[in-house]
This record gives sequence, C-alpha cells and structure tokens, in this order.
Amino acid sequence: MKGKIFKDLVNALDDLVFVKDSQHRWVFLNDACCQFWGFSREELIGKSDFDIFPKEQAEVYWAKDQEVFQTKKTILNIEEQTIEGRLYIISTKKSIYRDEESGEEYIVGTIRDITDEQRARDAVKESEEQFRHLADYSPNMIFINQKGRIVYVNNKCTEVMGYSLEEFLSPEFDFMSIIAPEYRKTVKSAFQKHIRGEETPGYDYVLITKNGKRIDSIITTKLINYHGDTAILGIITDISTHKRIEEELRRSEERYRALFNNSVNAIYILDKAGRILEVNQVAGELLGYSRGELLEMKLNDLAGSAYPNRKKKSKGEAESDRVYETVHVSSDGRGIPVEINTRPIVFEGKPAVLAVSRDITERRNAQKELKEKEAQLLHSQKMEAIGRLAGGIAHDFNNLLTAVLGYAELLVMDHESGDKQREYAKEIKSAAERGALLTRQLLAFSKRQVLLPRKLDIDVLIKNLENMMRRVIGENIAVSVLNGSGGKCIKADPGQIEQILVNLLVNSKDAMPKGGSIDIETGVEYLENRRCHFGQEVVPGEYVYLEVRDTGVGIPGELSTLVFEPFFTTKELGKGTGLGLSTVYGIVNQNRGCLFMDSTPGAGTKIRVVFPVYAE
Repeated sequence: MKGKIFKDLVNALDDLVFVKDSQHRWVFLNDACCQFWGFSREELIGKSDFDIFPKEQAEVYWAKDQEVFQTKKTILNIEEQTIEGRLYIISTKKSIYRDEESGEEYIVGTIRDITDEQRARDAVKESEEQFRHLADYSPNMIFINQKGRIVYVNNKCTEVMGYSLEEFLSPEFDFMSIIAPEYRKTVKSAFQKHIRGEETPGYDYVLITKNGKRIDSIITTKLINYHGDTAILGIITDISTHKRIEEELRRSEERYRALFNNSVNAIYILDKAGRILEVNQVAGELLGYSRGELLEMKLNDLAGSAYPNRKKKSKGEAESDRVYETVHVSSDGRGIPVEINTRPIVFEGKPAVLAVSRDITERRNAQKELKEKEAQLLHSQKMEAIGRLAGGIAHDFNNLLTAVLGYAELLVMDHESGDKQREYAKEIKSAAERGALLTRQLLAFSKRQVLLPRKLDIDVLIKNLENMMRRVIGENIAVSVLNGSGGKCIKADPGQIEQILVNLLVNSKDAMPKGGSIDIETGVEYLENRRCHFGQEVVPGEYVYLEVRDTGVGIPGELSTLVFEPFFTTKELGKGTGLGLSTVYGIVNQNRGCLFMDSTPGAGTKIRVVFPVYAE
C-alpha cells in the first residue's frame, strides 16, 4: 500500500523523476518522464540515454552519472536535451541511493524543464544590453535616479554636463545641484508624483553644467523597475537651439515660408469652420490644384463622396480629432490615402488649426505586402504540415510494401510458369511496386527520401534520357531540347533530377491530349531580388535552370498554388495520383532550389526549376 502511495505521489509531480542502476539503465520513471520524452514506460525501462538521445548529449549524461557513482555526491547541472528535433534547457539533480538489503547503488534523478525561464533571462539580458546600446548613442541625455542617487547616465550626460561617470555615480553627488534653483521645486514635485504612482507630462526646466552654463531643457520622466527596485528614468532634451530657432522664426517671415513650403508633407492652416486659410506648395503638387483653388475650399471638400471622410486613430475624446486617416481626391480624380494630424495654433492673431497631411500610399502598400507575406507563411506552414503527415505515412507504408514485395517474389519463385497461382503472385507484386512508387513520391515531397547527391551536369543527364523521354511523351507531341548550362554543374541526386524531368514531361503530355509541342531548356542565370512561385525570396547567386514549356491547356490562376499540393489533381478520377508536381516541389526544396511557374489557360505552361551552381 505504501509503495502504491509513493508511486502515485511521484507520478503526480510535474518534474521528471527517474532511477538508474549501476549500468546507467532506467529501472523507474514517473509519468512526467514518459510524457516529456514521448515514450511509454515499457519502452524506456532497461534502456539508457544512448537509446533515445543524440550521442553527444547521451555522452554528457553518462559522464555526469559516472561522476555521481564515483564521488557519491549530489550533482546539479543545467543541460541541453533534444526531443523530436526540439532543443530544451533542463535543470537536473542527481544523487546516489544505496539499497540496504542488496547493497546495490542507484542514481535518483530529477529533471525540470527551464527552457522558458532560461529564454526569459536571456531576453531580459538582451533587453538591458539593447537599452544601454541605444541610450549611449542617443542624442538626448538619459539618467536613472534610484532613491535619490544617480545609478546610470549615458554618454551624452557626461559630454554635455561636464561631469565624469564616476562623479555622477558617486554617493556624494547631489542630483539637485545640476537643476537651476528656480526649477528644483518643480522637479522634486514631479519625482514625488512618480513615487506615488502618478504620471507626469514632460516639463521645461534649466540645467546647470559643471562650468556653470545654463541649458534650456525638457525632461520626460517615467517610473521603472531597475534591478528589482523602483527607479525614475529621465530623458532630457536640450531645447536651447530649438528656442533660438523659434525666436528667429517669429522674426523672419521669409524663413518661416521656406520651411513651410519645403516640408515633405502637405500643410494646411484652417479656420474654425474648416476653411483653408493658407496652404504650402506640396499640397498643390500632391493634389494637382493651384493655391488659389485650394484657398476657396474647405479641408473636407478634398475627401470625395466615394471615400469615408475619416478613420479615427486616437483614443479618448480629447484626442479624437487630432490624428485620423482619410482619402483626398486629386484634381484628376485619383484617390490618395493620407494621414491628417491637426493641432490648434494662432494664425495672424486668431485661433486656427494646423493640419499636416501625409501621403501614406507607401505605408498602405507595405501593409498590403505584409498581408501577402503572412499568406505566404501560412501556405508554407500548411505545406510543411502536409509534408510531415505524408512522409510519416509513406515511411510506414513503404515498410509494409517491402514485406509484401518480398513474399510476392517468394510466391512467384515457388510456382512454375503457367501456374495460375504464379500469375496471381505477379499481380500482387505489380500492385505493390506501384504502391512503392507512390511512397517514393510522397517521401520526395516530405524531404525524407534517402539521397545520394553528387556533382551533376544536367545537360548530360538529359542527353542520356532522350530515348526514355520519347517513349514517355509519345509520337503526337514534338519535343525540342536546348542545352545551355555550358558545363556548369549542380549537386543533387541524379535520380531526383530525373524524377523532376519525367514528372514535368508527364504533366505537359497530359495537358495536350490532342498533341502539341514541348520545349526543354537548360542554362545558367544570376538571380537577385526575385521571389519563387510561393513568394520566398531567392538567395542571390548563380543558378543552373531546367525549364519545360508546353502548348497545353494551361493552369487557371486560382489553381496555381494548389497544383503543388499532394493528392490535388484536375484529372478525372483514376487518371492521376496528384503527386507529380508536389514531388517536383519537394525535391526542389530539398536541394535548396527554387521553382517558378507561368501559365495561361489555353496558351500553355512554363515551369522553371533552378539549383545553385556547384562550387568545388
């Protein structure tokens, strides 16, 4: 009864618990072990680390076990463990246990998966390093004040203020000594609000450098956690130059006009009713209206009736009209997506609104491209999942077919020619061979086919296959071959490249039931800034290509990606396995190649596969 309670308790633990004998073989494992490693208890009992883990990792575990047996001491380790191709970080504890009755020694071990914890620690460390890197190269002064002491300053602080890093970080350094006396009360009040958990907006104040120079600044502060304790992060912007520029702008209408008209954005000044009082040159260039025409309009007149007036982006009532998106219609009727940023100003002594309009066409295009990439990623993941499933089924099925073929061959040998049983056995063997061919295609698609890659000249391979190609294609289809690889080779399994060529030829042949022509072309090309058929970017470099063109029925655009999925076929039931093009896709990916397809219904199909040039 006590033994059952012990086992139930151990099996209820989330941590992995195991016991090994002196031969490093498991004699006990809890449920967590079996679940984490993906084996049943019966499969693991009596086995060692070498039976389920990569050799390099198993050798490390064996050495640690041996150390426990020899030293009789408990050992704690942080180790790596690979399970089904995924790398885990584990914390292990191994202790010696001696059976008092038998005198046998055992290792009692516990394992905890700390992968997420380790990654979190690494992420925090990386985040801190990134912060320091960004802060040290920031044009603003950045500091961290913790309990009234400066615990961090960036390079800009020492450069502008004239104090060394050691002086800033000294316990004797008084932060308030660098604040102008008339602003110290404001800064202290802001810090106290932060400590109480209240947010404070940025505010102006004056810094005093080591040599007594006054610097007009804006400080923005935020309460943060720094090394486990509360602290205040401050970002200081030197606005002395900005203030001088503002003063100059107030004195100089000409300088204001230059800045206004040379902005990259369209700028409008509006009265409270939305009428345009002033506009810069960019607005006229963007919309195709003259300045005079725009001054007779309201800003809302620029949004055509076919487009929504605005799409609010800001949150909260106070921010609702400050930033929004809309579409402005140019004089020639083009819709231009824009982002409008508005703020109250004083213009010619009266309240007005400054509206800055930014053309966001490129942003919209980027968003569209992002959605396309997301779709490509989903398709890639789907093909990967299908490949894994197909590969697993094909592998197991192939093992079954091997047995069927073997026994069928034995039956053929056991019966004389003309014997009916012999003919039955031959039929069984033929069906099994067809099944084996299907499994090889599935394995090629799933990248699990055993390969024998070598240096390969595609032109030579095609020449050797010419007679076979003629038989595959038939007499009612004209075939031309244009070899142009010029001796440039690739590294691949010849059988796989033959399989690509045959599958493409059969696909072209089936697309021309009434005859036609097929062109086979090879060559060398340098690719860059290109995307494969499924949208993946091509690695820039020199490639050998194999292209098959036909004058068949073509492939509709909506099927251009589906035709490469396993078991998808447009042929009649019983006339196609749907594995031809999916096999081509799998082989190309397996050999670091890329596939391009161009097809027009009624005008034929062109499929080009490329492989990196082999560099010895």
